[in-house]
Amino acid sequence: MEELPIRTGDDVVRVRQQVRTVAARSGLSLVDQTKLVTAASELARNALVYGGGGTPGSRSSPRGRASPASGSASPTTAPGSPTSTSP
Repeated sequence: MEELPIRTGDDVVRVRQQVRTVAARSGLSLVDQTKLVTAASELARNALVYGGGGTPGSRSSPRGRASPASGSASPTTAPGSPTSTSP
């Protein structure tokens, strides 16, 4: 999954779209896709509203596939986050 900086509401939409694509390719059921996309959207929106934005990260599963359930929408570089270089 490519990095998608979250700076505007449109970026939240792009995160949702990317997570849905990865979830579908991973073979998740439609219900699980919806749950994951909803969670990713909430995380992205919270990163924007409460953290001033950020950049989601993605991890690979042991089989080399992107694993949306393993952190695909975590605001890994949101200002003030433990991994951020911002004060």
